[in-house]
Amino acid sequence: MKKNSCIDRSTRLFAAQREGSEASRVAQYSIAEEIMGPESLSEEGGCKARRYSACRDMTAFEATMEFAKVIQLNTGATDRRFDLRVCEESMFRSIWKARQMVDMTGIKYRDYVGPAMNYLRHCGKKRFTPAMLVSAEVQLHVMELDLVSR
Repeated sequence: MKKNSCIDRSTRLFAAQREGSEASRVAQYSIAEEIMGPESLSEEGGCKARRYSACRDMTAFEATMEFAKVIQLNTGATDRRFDLRVCEESMFRSIWKARQMVDMTGIKYRDYVGPAMNYLRHCGKKRFTPAMLVSAEVQLHVMELDLVSR
């Protein structure tokens, strides 16, 4: 990864946003494709179809940014490690993949992340990664809670 790729990403997004919503969507897709690869983006149709309805109109990039905000809020992190505009590419990939898995459950991001974090804390975890939120054990726990709450 080149040294300034994170700030380049932020600058590209900012410039596209100033040009309008279509330019912004194109930039988001281009960046996601560069980092995630076309295979991951081909899964977005299924993710969008199952995604919680309030977020269904968002682009995959916007949904991932929303998901990252929920993670940041629940971890109490004050830095930008979860900010897709400037985070490391490995973190970008991790957040994106975790969001896709949560989308497939149809559970609201806050209703998924909160219980997942509580479960991990109960298990003694102090630092959290997006991948931990969608481990099989955590996913089963959150989905069971969701079924009970219905």
